[in-house]
Amino acid sequence: MIPRDSTAEWASHRIRAGQAVGQVPRYGSAAWLRLGDRDPRKVAAVVIAAEAWRWDSLELPDRLAGELDEARRTTEELDAAEWSLAAASVRRTASTPTLLQLERRRWGDGGRAAFGRPRPGDFEGMAVTS
Repeated sequence: MIPRDSTAEWASHRIRAGQAVGQVPRYGSAAWLRLGDRDPRKVAAVVIAAEAWRWDSLELPDRLAGELDEARRTTEELDAAEWSLAAASVRRTASTPTLLQLERRRWGDGGRAAFGRPRPGDFEGMAVTS
């Protein structure tokens, strides 16, 4: 909320003076450029633009703080959702055997190097005679 002060009173007087003459064009527009420099509507358009800037600068810190808080909350919510998905994925794979466990199942404790060698207790076959 913009407090009523001497600046606002001065601006209001200039804006009303321009509106009394007719439609006040937007500052910088083609219609504004066609107005004479002493036309109260040209002054009113400049004052409206200046007041808009002044109001914005007075409200800007609070508005930015609100936008930043909202962005922070949104980011935290998205992070929590993504973390939840990642944690669920880890929990699903927790019971999956590791590569080392799979290798031991497949090759035994000796690893691939021991593949094909007789193990203790293996039947070694019989002598071949011709």
